[in-house]
Amino acid sequence: MRKLKRFLLVLLSAVLMSGVVSSVSASVITLDETTDLGVWQNFYFNDVGSYGTDTYQFSTTTELSFFVTDAFAIGDRFEIFDGSASLGLTSNVAESDSVNLSDAQSAYDSGLYSTGEWVLGPGTYDISVLVASTPYGRGGAFVKLDTSSAAPVPEPATMILFGIGLLGLAGVSRKKR
Repeated sequence: MRKLKRFLLVLLSAVLMSGVVSSVSASVITLDETTDLGVWQNFYFNDVGSYGTDTYQFSTTTELSFFVTDAFAIGDRFEIFDGSASLGLTSNVAESDSVNLSDAQSAYDSGLYSTGEWVLGPGTYDISVLVASTPYGRGGAFVKLDTSSAAPVPEPATMILFGIGLLGLAGVSRKKR
């Protein structure tokens, strides 16, 4: 029993060390919001649980969006991280061999590939892409930093919604008395 525990401990250590080595080998790409804005950057990945070949570091003084799209073979899905905080998953799509787009914008616009957009406020970011699912064991995809495609919320409408919410709360508290 003691030998089995020791063997499992050594095996676990080896697995953890290989994870550390593979995460260190990823290259860091510093994105510049003036020159890299709107430019798709390709990255490659291995099986589920691995990170893409690159991490993306940038600072912004304005609101920007970070876009991700699968490309080539359909069916890969990603989880996006800023440091250790998950920003979320790309969309879920069915696996298919019927389309093989290598153009990032075409893949993003097609609706066939897993995609995502994260609106980021002013700040400093360290973005990495984790493979959440892939039917192929490896592949390629794209990311880009660009102006946000999210529609801004008009300020008067926000105030009206806030006022309606306050009226609703006042009505509920008055009804309880």
